[in-house]
Amino acid sequence: PYIALIVGGNSGPYTFGPQAARCLAAKASELAKRRAGSLLVSTSARTRADVARILRENIDVPVSFYDWRADDPANPYFSYLGLASEIIITMDSIGMLSEACATGKPVHMFDLEMSGETTAKADTRFSAMLYRGLMRWGPLKFSRDISIVHRYLLATGQACWLGAEPAAQRPPAPDDLARAVERVRQLRLQRSAT
Repeated sequence: PYIALIVGGNSGPYTFGPQAARCLAAKASELAKRRAGSLLVSTSARTRADVARILRENIDVPVSFYDWRADDPANPYFSYLGLASEIIITMDSIGMLSEACATGKPVHMFDLEMSGETTAKADTRFSAMLYRGLMRWGPLKFSRDISIVHRYLLATGQACWLGAEPAAQRPPAPDDLARAVERVRQLRLQRSAT
């Protein structure tokens, strides 16, 4: 089976550096070995070139590796999501997490904070520490606290941490089209009532 590995990068309070890349390569390879599968890896605009290289060099299972390029019509990102039986994704992007969960397939989140104490310390950026401080003690709470999304995905069984097994019964993917149509209907009714 194919396992998609969708890789982000530094974002807000999260750092995806060399140590995290090594840890992710080991954990993703381990999952692929347990499933007797291979990896379909896609980096993103935020994945540093040195980190992508380290990730590529440390994967020890069959792999198709795509390095993100701007405006590339051959980008296999959505194909990888479609072909995969399971998806591993870094936890730094709400968009990528949403797209992975929308497939209805098992989603494993790679925890950039807990991938090992030495990993977290080695990859820390000053801007990430500052972001965390502002989220916690700033006068205005940052509205982009992605940990809220992580907790929701875990609580609803839509995702699990990489290393844990996904829920046996996954919730059905939400019918966003039906919800959008219903909301437009409600708005039209409210508007015509005024």
